[in-house]
Amino acid sequence: MATDIDIKAQALSSARTRILALQEQMTERVLAMAAEVEKLMDVVSATEAKAFLKARCNLPAVELSTYVGFEKALKGAEEVLRTGRVSFPVVKALVAADADTREDVLARIAAGAQIDTREKQALASPVPLSPLSL
Repeated sequence: MATDIDIKAQALSSARTRILALQEQMTERVLAMAAEVEKLMDVVSATEAKAFLKARCNLPAVELSTYVGFEKALKGAEEVLRTGRVSFPVVKALVAADADTREDVLARIAAGAQIDTREKQALASPVPLSPLSL
């Protein structure tokens, strides 16, 4: 009986470790894409960058505004996003959010809160996140 518990505990612990590592990698990829788009926009206009990324890199149109807007909205918050293992949908919502909401959510992430789909959807609405929702 104790062996079954040990096996389950080990499986859960191993899965958690692997999943957290994958989340970190996903966040790193989002940040790397944003950095590449920023470099591109240092050389060409946002319109040209969007056309190039869509036509030549097959970047979905729904992702373009996030990567193009990242520099203006989230530049300097990379470490908070990295530490919070923030997913692309949350980054997308943060880029689209107003400055006050974005700062509030970044502060929550910095304090250790995990923002999930429910909170991400709240970013799109004018109603601020409830402290109890985290």
